[in-house]
Amino acid sequence: MRSNPLNFSREVRLAKSLYRDLSRNALRSLTELLHKTELSLANGDIRQAGNLSRDYSQAFVDVAVAGDESIERAQTALEAAAAGLRADSAWLQALVDGPRVLGIQEYGPIGCTLRLQVRTAPLRQEEVCRELRRRVQLEFQRQGIALPNFHGMDSATAFHALDDIEKPESAG
Repeated sequence: MRSNPLNFSREVRLAKSLYRDLSRNALRSLTELLHKTELSLANGDIRQAGNLSRDYSQAFVDVAVAGDESIERAQTALEAAAAGLRADSAWLQALVDGPRVLGIQEYGPIGCTLRLQVRTAPLRQEEVCRELRRRVQLEFQRQGIALPNFHGMDSATAFHALDDIEKPESAG
């Protein structure tokens, strides 16, 4: 049996197509193993192909919450927004599963990020995510939950605030 150190059967399944021409396909991995790595395959090397988004599309909505807010309150508000979308008959055709609150995705210098997951009918994920974000915003306003305040931060800090990027301290 041939050695497969990069487990291509798993990695290619979790890859996104960059481009295709008549002789080659370029893929970019969506996993950490090949993170930010491109893979080029000759068409003759591809033995099997499948469409993993044929039955549904999946999307994630990340919501930043101010550091001094209660995580439980924020999660309850997200659950309410998700339940409202699930109960809306206008969106039933677009939803396959969820939306559901997965929990804390990451911590940052001004708060944390909570993540929701939703599975939709193929190619409907963008419109469903926009509607879900709208409902989350309305629910946060209704419950008085503050979003992180980016005012007073320089643009580089604000841009990376939720990526939890720490700048090295200057030696002195």
